[in-house]
Amino acid sequence: MHSVSLTSPGTLTGLGHVATVLTDCGRCTEGGLWMSVRLKPATHKIVSADTFRLTGLRMLAGRGITPEDDWAAPRVAVVSRSLAGREFQDGEPIGRRIYTGDGDAEGSTVVGIVDDQLPAGLGGSLQPRYAVYVSVLQHPPRTVDLLVRDSLDLEVLAKTLEVLGDGSAAHYTVDSELQMRAAAVAPVRWFGRRF
Repeated sequence: MHSVSLTSPGTLTGLGHVATVLTDCGRCTEGGLWMSVRLKPATHKIVSADTFRLTGLRMLAGRGITPEDDWAAPRVAVVSRSLAGREFQDGEPIGRRIYTGDGDAEGSTVVGIVDDQLPAGLGGSLQPRYAVYVSVLQHPPRTVDLLVRDSLDLEVLAKTLEVLGDGSAAHYTVDSELQMRAAAVAPVRWFGRRF
């Protein structure tokens, strides 16, 4: 498999865990006050090196997450266009720090800016437009979504997952990307029909 992405649940449909981020803004004002840092809600998404390419999210500046951004490397983050433009001095976050509240007192260095992703599932309109992306190798989640864009027999994929899961309480389902997106918007369509 050559076109594979690991993400935290919801990332592929534009959803994710919402928490605050602390940005090293520089010389910014808010409400007429000078503030060198800003505390804002953002959707947190954990991604692998191929996620932006496979989901079609354009890199606007800097670089994306790479395989070298692992546990031993300095922590890095990629921010969305809206977060970069509004919460960093002159819309230039690259090289500045962002704190995601994951117990890392040093924070992460912003290495790239990616286009905003529109959410597709129920509750997506309630999520903040701001998003921060961190490496799956630096922030390993308990559960992941695996996106495979290679043409692959589903039986082969299921057997591969069984071997990788080693039988230890690993649970997985195999769906197409179309089925996953349909499941994400099904509640919205249900509410729409009831209205």
